[in-house]
Amino acid sequence: MQEEVFAGLREVLLHHGSFTPAARQDPRPDLADDHHRWVTLLQMAAEIDYQDPAGAYGALYDVRCIGARLGQVGNGWRIEMPADLAPAEWDNLRRQWLMPHSAVLWRLLSPTTNERSRLANEDTHKRNRRADDASKHI
Repeated sequence: MQEEVFAGLREVLLHHGSFTPAARQDPRPDLADDHHRWVTLLQMAAEIDYQDPAGAYGALYDVRCIGARLGQVGNGWRIEMPADLAPAEWDNLRRQWLMPHSAVLWRLLSPTTNERSRLANEDTHKRNRRADDASKHI
């Protein structure tokens, strides 16, 4: 599995010259049940270290590419193993990709951070709706 991931990254580098994933976008929108959570999580992580491919954003993007899920734990989230990955392989990827960023990931997945992000998203949505309403009157 790891060789397949690196082969895919190599192809991106060969064809595009760099690996810079689209910020704030879920690379697996086909996994719809947690899509919005991933969009929010990737947005928050991008604000921290989007330009660093070895940073928390890159690690989150990579595990989502292979199908990791975001489970709800109280008001917080937990990164869960992809359905088609062996537990030993997931443990290895977690150690290599996620554990080096455990402090940042803990903050991003915590209930307080999620609540702030939810409120910020609601505020943005309300502002956009007010702007749309105002434009109808012009």
